Amino acid sequence: MLSTEVSWTSMGVNPKQLRRHSAAFKAQVLAACAEPRASVVAVALSFGLNDKSAVAEEARRRIAEIYRLERELSALTSDERLSRRCSHAKPLWADLHAWRQLERSRVPDGSSTAKALNYSLNHWEALTHSRADRGLD
Repeated sequence: MLSTEVSWTSMGVNPKQLRRHSAAFKAQVLAACAEPRASVVAVALSFGLNDKSAVAEEARRRIAEIYRLERELSALTSDERLSRRCSHAKPLWADLHAWRQLERSRVPDGSSTAKALNYSLNHWEALTHSRADRGLD
């Protein structure tokens, strides 16, 4: 169980498949689920938990980079965090969005990768709502 409200199965993830993921990765997923207004299914898709493709691996790498930066920023003052988010995180989010658009044009319609990319692109604002709270818009 991730928490009292979120479980791996509620995300559409087979817990046995999680053996290949590190504890740090699982903690990142849990942190994303804890964000206000987060959809656990959207989190699972954005982390590519139901997809073993190279696209999913790259998506996980890019998202992990954003979460790594956020962990580093947590020790700073709010003004310093805001400044670093604007200078460091904003370009990462923009690159992630552009990369997802490009990858979507490359994958076949109807594939699980296409569905995950479509979902994240169609719900980009909801998936990234916290950026506005953090000075990234």
